[in-house]
Amino acid sequence: MQLNNYPLVDRYNRPGVNSPVAIRTQFINNGLYFDPYDISACTIFSKYANTSPSSVLDSATQLIKTGLSLSPANRLGVLMNFEISGNPDAGKGHTGNPDDGLVTSEYLADSTWFPAYTPHSQASGIHRIGVGDYVAVLDGTRDLSGGFNLNYGYELGPQVENGASTVAEYIDIWTVRMNAASEYQTFINNFTLYNDTFLTLTEELLLTASNKLRTKHISLGPENITQDLVITTDLTVQNRNLTEEVKNIIQEYSIQNVKIDIKRVDEGGAIPSVETISTDDAFIRVTGDNTITYPFTSSASTRAGNYVLQVYYEFLTQKLQSQPMYFVID
Repeated sequence: MQLNNYPLVDRYNRPGVNSPVAIRTQFINNGLYFDPYDISACTIFSKYANTSPSSVLDSATQLIKTGLSLSPANRLGVLMNFEISGNPDAGKGHTGNPDDGLVTSEYLADSTWFPAYTPHSQASGIHRIGVGDYVAVLDGTRDLSGGFNLNYGYELGPQVENGASTVAEYIDIWTVRMNAASEYQTFINNFTLYNDTFLTLTEELLLTASNKLRTKHISLGPENITQDLVITTDLTVQNRNLTEEVKNIIQEYSIQNVKIDIKRVDEGGAIPSVETISTDDAFIRVTGDNTITYPFTSSASTRAGNYVLQVYYEFLTQKLQSQPMYFVID
């Protein structure tokens, strides 16, 4: 993926130790992406050293324990932390206190709270890509550090140097308040850093790609009903001279820059007519196995009939497109 035009490696795309890795999470409620009331922090721990939640979470609050080591040499402690940037210069540093209104849901469009990403040795906060879509950048190419004390403004208080800098499995814990009436809770995800991400090829990559549209039928319900279009992607490396190990690594890479083209086809007349349907790239999602999803929302102007869909994407240096795939709305 790209963030502010800087390329990042997705957590599921075999990120290397010396890579800028997108520690990304997406929040969904009742089938829709949404912005939580307050996002507090994204904190990185070693998965090997902390084999159960009780090693890092307080049993009473189920939040991250206080008093954990901030030394990168201590694999049991905090290895990295990303906070919301806030705007302490204007007296609006993030505190998560609803009485002060200093919660992230009040500042979604504020660039001092959610700054445009720029590579820097100081972890530049948590970035908001879109509705419910947030990312912290674990940049292994720099001597990265981040603040760790939610009672201080951004870049103030105790600092933690990046200890997630070796080949290992890690957990990222997001501390979030889902709505104003709820308490803070934690969400735990996983990622792995590798050292075998460097490859050399002595010949052009021979690649075949195929896509299948799993959603064949959409019901035309009330206005603003959303249903996902799901498109799977299969990538196969055909080079006979490459080992199966190398082929498997290449096939685990993710597709990039996905575009979707949807048209309605009216075959009722003497000459079939085609009507282009507007799509928004910001809502395209790609899973770790390169499955593409796109939320199709019916509106008052949505017409029943036959539709054709094509996807366009990039894989390494190759630009690919799917065959036409059809679905019906009625």
